[in-house]
Amino acid sequence: MSSNPQRLQYLFQQYLHDKGTSDELNEFWKLFAELDEEDDPVKNNLWELWYNSDFENQPEKKDWEDTLEKIHLQAHNWEKKQSSIFLRIPFRRVAAAIVILALGLGAYFLLPNRSAKELSKNETNGSLFKNDVLPGGNKAVLTLSNGAKILLGSAANGILAQQGNTKIIKLNSGQLSYNTFTQSSSGNKNAAIQYNTLTTPRGGQYNVTLPDGTQVWLNSASSLHYPTAFLGKERKVEITGEAYFEVAHNPDMPFKVSVNGTQIQVLGTHFNVNAYNDEPVMRTTLLEGSIKFTSGNDTRLLSPGQQIQVQPNGQIKRIKDADIEQTIAWKNGTFSFHKTSIYEIMRQISRWYDVDVNFNDSLNVHLNGSIERKVMVSEVFKMIELTGEVKFKIEGKKITVLK
Repeated sequence: MSSNPQRLQYLFQQYLHDKGTSDELNEFWKLFAELDEEDDPVKNNLWELWYNSDFENQPEKKDWEDTLEKIHLQAHNWEKKQSSIFLRIPFRRVAAAIVILALGLGAYFLLPNRSAKELSKNETNGSLFKNDVLPGGNKAVLTLSNGAKILLGSAANGILAQQGNTKIIKLNSGQLSYNTFTQSSSGNKNAAIQYNTLTTPRGGQYNVTLPDGTQVWLNSASSLHYPTAFLGKERKVEITGEAYFEVAHNPDMPFKVSVNGTQIQVLGTHFNVNAYNDEPVMRTTLLEGSIKFTSGNDTRLLSPGQQIQVQPNGQIKRIKDADIEQTIAWKNGTFSFHKTSIYEIMRQISRWYDVDVNFNDSLNVHLNGSIERKVMVSEVFKMIELTGEVKFKIEGKKITVLK
């Protein structure tokens, strides 16, 4: 429980009336961060203060842009996992909107120039949301070397199968793991290498630890084809869709990823590959270590923080300062946007919520921010609608984007 709820409310009042100082801002965030689940009455009081405030009759603050940057920084440091949509707006709405979403969905919005009561009214208008859609989850199909399929979402924890000298185990965490063992002298030590394929549907994701200890996270509508034991001079896998790798270091056996006619070679590193067929470019982004990227006769070396983009015509472009946070947001449970087009945003939503998206009009809309992937699809759309850029209509699995 916050030790001083009255002080917290006073500080919030200061921002509502455009009187808060930078020191009071720091104090506000410190007290707000101390709130826990027992502080619902305090949060409700803050909501009521915001809702009943008349922003339109108050003068604008001239240096609101500088203040916005400070609030944004404080909010980001306060809890990096907050869901958010960022827009440039007058200062008083910033603090109010931050609190509103923190009270509700663990998120905050920087809202456009619309009154608080108008936004609240629109937010509760569910006329366009006839049905709702659950977020995706840990769902995948494991195809064994003999063609047998295991639905991992419903499979019990424990040993699922044995492929050669390797046991396939579903851990209590829901993760898939491979445990290679030494057979007795009577066993077949020279059995042929067997291959498995892990496939996630739209609305699914999964994490697997390969026999060498490499961890792979598969995003929705993706696949990973790999051996149940790594033998010989290299470790080679194939992917479609999107995957994040944390490769176990082994200088004597390079790790190679084949995707869409390209090859990525590493010794031990962290990187992300986005190679969906419906995306305009294929992206490989390096977080740690180094990788050698080869497409046709073109070979590039990547350093941490860099990204390789492959255009549909095969042209390769290197980005020296990639947006790492946006790249791996999906692995960390969020959608992250940075000047992202509404079309790319909707492709991500379509894959995660397993919905079909239609556009009534051609749109030139780009958004910044992040939204948690664990909420219902209607909540994601309500958040985006608060930007005033687009509206959505939900009819079962059919989503229509409106101007």
